[in-house]
Amino acid sequence: MAKYEVEKDLVLHSYEEPTEKGKLKVTVHQYNGGVRKVQITRMLVSEAGVESFVKLGRLTAAELVSLCKLLTNAQEALE
Repeated sequence: MAKYEVEKDLVLHSYEEPTEKGKLKVTVHQYNGGVRKVQITRMLVSEAGVESFVKLGRLTAAELVSLCKLLTNAQEALE
């Protein structure tokens, strides 16, 4: 199996929604001209303004609504 090459991993679209403690982020990626894929990330922002990625885990009702909107945008980008 060939090793991962970051320069071949293109971010085609990126969508974000703020949350109480950070943001939800949905990105559409394409690696080396292959199939487009969606990545979902929860990002927390510390009091110092430092972002960190954490497991998506459980969602509040407001986060679910935001995520559905982001996924609809990403689905359109996949088509």
